[in-house]
Amino acid sequence: MALSLIAGENPTYLNVRYDITFIQIKEAGKESDKIIEREMQFLRLINQKYRKSSKSWSTRQQLIQALSYVQSKQLEQTQQLIKKEVDLLDICNIHEPRNYYVWQHRKFILKLAKTIMPSGDLVGLINSEKLKFSEGKPDASAQEYIDWLSHQFA
Repeated sequence: MALSLIAGENPTYLNVRYDITFIQIKEAGKESDKIIEREMQFLRLINQKYRKSSKSWSTRQQLIQALSYVQSKQLEQTQQLIKKEVDLLDICNIHEPRNYYVWQHRKFILKLAKTIMPSGDLVGLINSEKLKFSEGKPDASAQEYIDWLSHQFA
């Protein structure tokens, strides 16, 4: 764990951790969500410190997809997850507004929201996202995201 935190952008450490985590998930059965949530808390530290670590963002997405409540589309828990992810992404965008991985994870989270959230809640989330990034003169990354939102959620 310590090596992953010290060298969080190094895919080798993250790959080993990824393999161990998914072995634990398979062995845990019904308790797998606890392991996944623990690992996501750890990845939150890595994502905040090493915001351009592609392996940590892709692992985060795979863990989200492995959560039983995401797979079974349980609304309340998944909405809480979406809110936590958007909060993390907001923190990361403050420090590096042009980070490709953060923008791609935002799209991943919004696609997840589209499959689960009621239309009224989804519209509120989309409008909030558009407002967040359209204030002032958005840079090219933010503008591309706003355009993507408008196209995906028209």
